[in-house]
Amino acid sequence: IFVFKDSMHGLHPIENPEEVGALAKEWAKKHGGTYQGFDLGAVPFREQLVSFQTANIELSVAGSNAFSSFQLGEGSDLVYLDKSYERGILKHSAEARLTYMGRVAGKCHLPTLQYHLDRIAERRGC
Repeated sequence: IFVFKDSMHGLHPIENPEEVGALAKEWAKKHGGTYQGFDLGAVPFREQLVSFQTANIELSVAGSNAFSSFQLGEGSDLVYLDKSYERGILKHSAEARLTYMGRVAGKCHLPTLQYHLDRIAERRGC
């Protein structure tokens, strides 16, 4: 699942959510998974919770989006597409493994994201 907010806020959304979504969708298909991606501001909260019931990998950006990782189940992965002060809180999740990556010129660096997703696949044997 890839969640983002398509708005301006203090933690600066990534500038290439469509490209991130396309990469994640193709990666999920290649590894036998399914993909969902949405703007948290455009999807009702109940629908978000339903989506997280089946998710076990989350790609998220800084801000309230990252806290949705607390809806992930045991053995899940959160790939955090930015570094911020939230790391101190998110690292306390006992269920999800956390991966942090920085941005390049305001964008998620797609080759780095691909690398991290491939490491998750190796760990999971898929």
